[in-house]
Formats: sequence, C-alpha cells, structure tokens
Amino acid sequence: MLTAGMSTRAVAREFHFSTISRLQRRFREFGSTSNRPHNRRPRVTTPAQDLHIQHLHLQDRLRSATQTAAATIGLHNQRISAQTVRNRLREAHLHARRPHRGLDLTAVRRCNRLEWANAHIRWRLALWRGVLFTDESRFSLYRADGRQRMLNDKHAMVRVGGGWETFGTYLLKHDPCRMTMIARPGTKTCKPNGRSPVKRELSRDSYMVMGTHSRFKK
Repeated sequence: MLTAGMSTRAVAREFHFSTISRLQRRFREFGSTSNRPHNRRPRVTTPAQDLHIQHLHLQDRLRSATQTAAATIGLHNQRISAQTVRNRLREAHLHARRPHRGLDLTAVRRCNRLEWANAHIRWRLALWRGVLFTDESRFSLYRADGRQRMLNDKHAMVRVGGGWETFGTYLLKHDPCRMTMIARPGTKTCKPNGRSPVKRELSRDSYMVMGTHSRFKK
C-alpha cells in the first residue's frame, strides 16, 4: 500500500495501527519488518508449558496460580513465579472471576416462588413490559471481599442451574398440571386433588412467568 502511493497516515487508519512509519523505516534499513535480535530476558516457559498451564486451569477453574507455579519447572531448572502463570493465562484470555452462587432453594423460598407465579400467571404481555428482572448481585467497594476467584472465559455460563430453571423443575414435580400450562400455553385439563377435571384457560403471554416456554419442553 505504501509502494502504491498511499501515505503512512492513510495506511495506519486502514489497519488501525500507529506504527506504520516505524515499520517503513525498519524495512528501509534492514529489508525486513521482523524484530531485530535483542538482549532481553527470554521467556522462562516453553510454548508446550504455556499450553499445559492453560489446560490445567481449564480443567480445574478454582486452581490458584501459586499451585501451578509450585508444580512447574521452567528453563534452567528453576520454578516459575505465580505472576508468570497469571501472564500466561491472560495471554489465553483467562481471567480470575468470582463464581456465581445463587440463593439456596429452601422450602420457604419454594413456597414464595410458587405463590408469586400463581399471583402473576394471568398477566398479559403489556404488564410484563413494565417489569425489570435482575439477578441477586452483590457489589463490593473493595477488591478484598473474601471470595474465591475462578478462571473463566469471557461471557461463559454454566450448563444448568439458576433460579427459573430450578423453580420450573420443582413445579414440574409438585404441580405438573400447572407446569404444563405454563410451559405450553393453551387449554389444559387437570385433576387437582382427585376431583373432576377442571379446564383452565391461559393466554399465550402466561409463559412469561417462567421465561421462554420451550425451556421446559420434554
């Protein structure tokens, strides 16, 4: 692009880099843009060890950098530091984050959730648009909050677990008729307490009580 007549500023804007002028100067002086030999300290771990460190922490996400550093021998038969382990993990975009733990689903909370769902089961979509659902988050003003961190990829989520999924499983076990009506909106025939069949009419908006209705389909 430079040989075609474009300016260094235009090339830098195209590639979103500000080092085009230095690369051009290096190419004119040495005929290549690769790094020149330097006297900096070499990496204490090999590429194979870097990959091994990443695999260790992906298999055990609660593993600390100090444990890995104590079990890893770098070049010149010297143990590496915990900061070196953190640097290798950051290179793989693995950062320490606090593992999420929701509220324990006790009998009282199960009853409260079931009561809340029954009270809002006939809400229309227009009513739900004015509701903001949030998780049970805790905010700390300081870093040292006594919590154990775990390594995780960005935006990674657990496969199962959570408030609505757990509540849906409980409702499916103790009140399958109500769970079927919430998961699959429409007219269903139920037999509560062994009495005669009772028809219950629900709108298609009632699945908002549990979230997406396809989540609990079998």
